[in-house]
Amino acid sequence: MSYPSISFEFFPPRNPQKIVELMKSASLLVRVKPEFFSVTFGAGGGTTDLTFETALSLKESLHCPVAPHISCRNISKEKVFSILGSYLEAGLERLVVLRGDQPSGSPAASDFPFASDLIELIRRKYGSSFFLDVAAYPEIHPESASPKSEMLNFRKKVQAGADRAITQYFFNCDAYFRFVDDCQKYGIDIPIIAGLMPITDATGLRRFSNNCGAEIPRWISKRMDEYSDNREALEDFGVDVLTQITTRLLEAGAPGIHFFTLNKTDSVLKICANLDLIR
Repeated sequence: MSYPSISFEFFPPRNPQKIVELMKSASLLVRVKPEFFSVTFGAGGGTTDLTFETALSLKESLHCPVAPHISCRNISKEKVFSILGSYLEAGLERLVVLRGDQPSGSPAASDFPFASDLIELIRRKYGSSFFLDVAAYPEIHPESASPKSEMLNFRKKVQAGADRAITQYFFNCDAYFRFVDDCQKYGIDIPIIAGLMPITDATGLRRFSNNCGAEIPRWISKRMDEYSDNREALEDFGVDVLTQITTRLLEAGAPGIHFFTLNKTDSVLKICANLDLIR
């Protein structure tokens, strides 16, 4: 039996106890045989050291490939070289390269206006030393002027040297399928992993979705309202919905699934169990 690429994203905890808790949670996900774990970078690179420490802890404790994020907000070439040198020395040879969010109240100063600029520098400096994942937006980035401009910007990242893409999370499979079809029309042929967000916190999910432009279908939103005072029922509903979405994506040929865990593993483990992905 062949298995799709499965990966899980974490954010770096801010204290040692939380790191221990994360390692315990992540160890449960090792049973899925993930291709890699990823670790977020924080707005403006605000968690640079924590990202490195968390990525290294995951790699050394669980012996699984880890892809730290790196964003081009508020970062200089010298800082990039310092970070990536440390990653290579530690054997962290995967990256998720993003433009990233601008920290509130911080000036938009950077040597890299766009993710494609950072990708180009990494390829020029390090060649093929890193495997580079980049972001893709099936439902269109909130700052994109049109679907066409979205595709042209995405193609720049691919031409700069991206190996693969991971989408922003979505609940509408047709948006993903349309995006993949459009990529072919624009000559983009890298694998596009589907990003999915388990439904565990209605308030948080709505906030994230408003910020990133991810659409929550009305029928899902209404169910979240119904389960607003019953977290267990909400999580069970979310597992059922995400199991169906994941099944449809994989049956249609999606090369893999990337789960945005928010450092919570119960729901993603249940989804993976439903799909017979735990080995």
